[in-house]
Amino acid sequence: MLQVENLHKDYYGDVVFENVSFTLPDTGLFVIRGENGSGKSTLLSLLAGIDEKYSGRILFEGDEITDKNRNTYREEKVSCLTQDPIVFEEETVLRNVLLPFDHADIKKAKEVLKELSR
Repeated sequence: MLQVENLHKDYYGDVVFENVSFTLPDTGLFVIRGENGSGKSTLLSLLAGIDEKYSGRILFEGDEITDKNRNTYREEKVSCLTQDPIVFEEETVLRNVLLPFDHADIKKAKEVLKELSR
């Protein structure tokens, strides 16, 4: 389960969003919709552990994401493709998927790719 509590994000004083709270269950498909510039990508960046500068709390399976566990969370629990994904054409799909991870689990990556190809 993913929980967000009183999330606030600003860029140099310009507020993107404030007091955002919600809970997502363990399974399901979720959609974030909004106008251009409304903070969708920023929210995803926070939820994926990429952006670390915010106030409020983000919890995964009851544990708050902090500086101490953020890398493990990103490597083991989250996958995120940006709007402009970086792909190295000389590499295989598997190597491209594993590129951002320090401690890659090739078996798990193959399972995910198989699931995505359905």
